[in-house]
Amino acid sequence: MEKIHKQRLFEIAVAIIISGLVITTSVVWFTDLKKSARDERRESDIKQIQKELLSYFSENKEYPKTKELYNAVSLLPKDPADAEYSYENTGVDSYILGTCLEVPRSTEMQSYSRADAENYEITGASNSCTCASINAYCINQDL
Repeated sequence: MEKIHKQRLFEIAVAIIISGLVITTSVVWFTDLKKSARDERRESDIKQIQKELLSYFSENKEYPKTKELYNAVSLLPKDPADAEYSYENTGVDSYILGTCLEVPRSTEMQSYSRADAENYEITGASNSCTCASINAYCINQDL
């Protein structure tokens, strides 16, 4: 009788361990899936802003100044995690537009990463785009 009791306890313990592993794996997978979905939205938003900037350029023969972006783009999309998309005018016919990604990926866009930065920044002088500990998704438009 005692042998059967120990065997059942062992079976229950194994079932609990397996259930815990399945739940943990599911939570990690779901979290990564949500991050990827937010990143896809960011990339789509950046491309939409780029189209609006091109329209602005064709009408005004220059890109908007850095502080005029909100006036130039009719409906500036909002980042899914409530961050802001960054824009810097680097000349009459050039700009850098970017956002931070949560999941590193390689795309046709320029990607930079820098682990020692505190905040997201765009630096026009060096034409770079960096994020703290994560990848940046940037468009460096230079006609």
